[in-house]
Amino acid sequence: MREYLAAYPSRYFNITDAGKNLPKFLKGHRYSRVFPSLSRLAEMEWLILESFFAEDCAPWNNEIPRTQFSRLRFVLDTSVRLQRKSRLIYRKGGSVKVEKISPSQWELLEQLARGKTLESAIGSIDTLSAPQVNRWFRRWVSQGVFQEIVG
Repeated sequence: MREYLAAYPSRYFNITDAGKNLPKFLKGHRYSRVFPSLSRLAEMEWLILESFFAEDCAPWNNEIPRTQFSRLRFVLDTSVRLQRKSRLIYRKGGSVKVEKISPSQWELLEQLARGKTLESAIGSIDTLSAPQVNRWFRRWVSQGVFQEIVG
């Protein structure tokens, strides 16, 4: 811990924020030679903390705007974090959920997070089928992954 604080002295009032750079620090640390996934674990823990403390947003009323489907933008909830093409992290109720997701799911959510329309995001991923995307969206909507849909 002393090595980490020497390399990344805390500039934060809240002790929770002191670990922000721990994943980066652990990538080059000797412990990572013994425990290769240590940096990734620290990154996931940091994302869980960010998700838990993310600002609350008004719940989505599940209404879809009357617009052309191609122009819809799905806005992710403020608690959503995506980790290295493998995990979806979000807050539901009072707890944080961590789900293993496929690279295609991650890519779709990443595209939506960058503000792409649904049509554009789906079109940029070759391996998607309509039934597959429908299943994902039913789950994500039921879990509160989206804050709103904008037309």
